[in-house]
Amino acid sequence: MKFNPGMKDENGNDISENKSMGNKPFEQKSPDYSSAGNFENNDMLSNYEKGVDRVINSVNTVYSAGRKIGYVIMGILFFFVGIALIAWGYMNVKHKIDGSLYVKSEGTVISMREVPSTEDAGETWAPIIKFKDSNGREHTYESNVSSDPPAYHIGEKVELLYPQGKPEDVFINSFTEKWLTPILLGVAGLVMFILSIWMIFTGFRNEKKTNMN
Repeated sequence: MKFNPGMKDENGNDISENKSMGNKPFEQKSPDYSSAGNFENNDMLSNYEKGVDRVINSVNTVYSAGRKIGYVIMGILFFFVGIALIAWGYMNVKHKIDGSLYVKSEGTVISMREVPSTEDAGETWAPIIKFKDSNGREHTYESNVSSDPPAYHIGEKVELLYPQGKPEDVFINSFTEKWLTPILLGVAGLVMFILSIWMIFTGFRNEKKTNMN
């Protein structure tokens, strides 16, 4: 219906076109097609992000599982090595305390070997000793323990010990040469044993957390 200027209703009110439309021309809006495209782009972006999250989660799962297995394997290896070192040190100490498996001999220091200096220590000296076994055969022993000042002098008599039938395994009957090796073995074995328990526990603890997630 078209309203013309100057038209009035039965009561005399102005119902012209400008009055009825509030002096504003009628505007027809075209449909907005951009929103549909935005929804599609948002869906594609959301699917992409979900795919990336799945890949990252898969990589993290594989990495966590591999790390757990590595901890457990290394823990088991350290466990058996630690036990072996402790047992070796214990048997070494036991035999040396018993003494029945060792033969005593007396040797003579014939010279002092110079040990080159290192970053941590200067020059030191290790004794070279000549001795005879129970069968009268002569042997020469070079000590692995050196010191500065020298602990021995040329011509000094030294008490030696060696396992029966093995004069090549001779050592000086002193605290350092007699007990240093078993002490180091025991300490190393104990450290590896404790480390193995921690590694195995850590591996299974990671597995427990993964299952909870």
